[in-house]
Amino acid sequence: MVVAEHLAVDPVYVHPDRHLDGDRSTILSEARAVELSERLTRELPHVYVAVTPWQNAPRSMATALVNRAETEGTYLVVGSGPTVVSARSDGARTPGPSSDTVRMALAVVNERPDMARASLDDRLDLVLDLLGDERAAAREYERLASGSEQGRTVSLVVVLVAALPLVVLGLWALRRRALRPVRVVPLSEAVVDTVESAAREELRRDLVRDLPSYGRRVAGFEGPRSRAARALAAYEAAGRVLDTAEDVSDLVGVRVLLDHCEAALTAGPTPATASSTPGTRE
Repeated sequence: MVVAEHLAVDPVYVHPDRHLDGDRSTILSEARAVELSERLTRELPHVYVAVTPWQNAPRSMATALVNRAETEGTYLVVGSGPTVVSARSDGARTPGPSSDTVRMALAVVNERPDMARASLDDRLDLVLDLLGDERAAAREYERLASGSEQGRTVSLVVVLVAALPLVVLGLWALRRRALRPVRVVPLSEAVVDTVESAAREELRRDLVRDLPSYGRRVAGFEGPRSRAARALAAYEAAGRVLDTAEDVSDLVGVRVLLDHCEAALTAGPTPATASSTPGTRE
């Protein structure tokens, strides 16, 4: 892989097509590439950046890049779209930023509203700022999470206020039609898709918010080694699945893995044991 060979000698790789004039959200000039390379060498020696033409920066390609790389660390990959993804070398002692810091930094860069139309320069600058400052990454991540919570609360209030007249009208109509046969009208596919998408994104936000706390608990766990190993395995698996989750079933799998992590940390029953033992859980 040409990219891996390049990153062995230079921490920044930019495909020639991504130097050309075009949308500022996907183009990185040669001068900026040199500046980023110098910054990484000076401040974050175990972080690497690859700006590629790959469609949507597939995580499978990022993982392949890590597997072929000659050095351990964190690899940030940008594809044809604005999203920045990452892949890290395996192992608890991977040099550079922690997996939690990487996850929080990418959540901020990829999900913060003001970054939606930002240039590639600005997005990469921000992610490197956060990777170099764990506290800043946590602070910005918490701000993003709290903003999402406030946004959902405000949206719910707006919907309820807007729907109140319809509720009153509906009650009146129900009184009028109480004795008439009920005809069920199926929801359109568009409505169903919208509801499923909203549920999926809310579940994803909750998991992204919860995952770092499990990482801190696993890192500080001082119990038996076997339980520590189970907790770490479940936590790392949850992080990998969350990074590649595409639908609700994947996200539910992340929650199950976190339940296994919780069980290992607290010496409680695993979800499978709990569900098979009568009376252990409501």
